[in-house]
Amino acid sequence: MQALRKAAEASKALPPLSWRDEDDDECRDWRILLSAGSYRVHSAVVASGPRRSELLRDSVSDTTKALKGARTTDLTHGGAWPTTDSRFITALELILDWMYSGATLVSAE
Repeated sequence: MQALRKAAEASKALPPLSWRDEDDDECRDWRILLSAGSYRVHSAVVASGPRRSELLRDSVSDTTKALKGARTTDLTHGGAWPTTDSRFITALELILDWMYSGATLVSAE
């Protein structure tokens, strides 16, 4: 029981998962590719749970990609997404914030 309490206390000190971290977190196992760059995310966060993206879930679940080792959702393919538009990028970042924390911070700008 004491070991369980220690483990619980230690886990409280861990920072929450984030897609914004600059460190090289090997747990961020998926990449969302845009024309203007890419975002490294945790597939368990963006593709499962109540705030998941169905598009990302389908991409993560694609066994053909898994067999090829491709761990990327390419939003530039086919030009369906305006991936160079700053408004699209801002919206995507707000959606990622919401997926990770359940909250968004919208500035007045």
